Amino acid sequence: MSSARSGRPWFSTPVLMTCAAFAAAGVVAYVPLSAPGGAIAALAPPLYAIVAGVQSVMVFTARRFTGITGTATITGLIGALIAAVFSPVGPILVLLWTLTGAIFDLTLLLWERRSPEPARPLGLHDEARFLVAAAAAAAALFAVSLPVFSPHHLSPAWLGLTLAGRLIGELGAVVVAGLVVRALVRVGIRRPVHTRR
Repeated sequence: MSSARSGRPWFSTPVLMTCAAFAAAGVVAYVPLSAPGGAIAALAPPLYAIVAGVQSVMVFTARRFTGITGTATITGLIGALIAAVFSPVGPILVLLWTLTGAIFDLTLLLWERRSPEPARPLGLHDEARFLVAAAAAAAALFAVSLPVFSPHHLSPAWLGLTLAGRLIGELGAVVVAGLVVRALVRVGIRRPVHTRR
């Protein structure tokens, strides 16, 4: 049975191109941080957790701009596959960026399903759901980073500071994403149309 007959939605070419554009912008922002990032992570994980929020800005922006579930995940995957070429951590980056997008998408999906209000794709008047989704992504990123912590940084104080850093970084990223979306709307850039094939 074809996807059209089954009624399952597929991403249109404009949506995928939008994801790719945001992913490319995210890579441009990430590359200057890739070299010093390892040193910062080794010396001060909480500081790195804050700085790493830069990696999430365009992932969150894609979802906020399109209003389509799955676009954060796709943007994260595309961006990570490109950025992995420039990163010493390589495949780990693919896991982190894709996980960030997936948790963000999933949290928003659950929020929108339980909310009696219709979803607002741009989220200009409903920041709470985006902040909650970013906090969920921060918690997931903190959890998956624990296995690579040095024994010195596994103390309660370091862990608490690193979790706080993740929250600051991801919440900051989703706020910046909102500013980017507002700027795009102001200059007349429209959301891509989501169609079924």
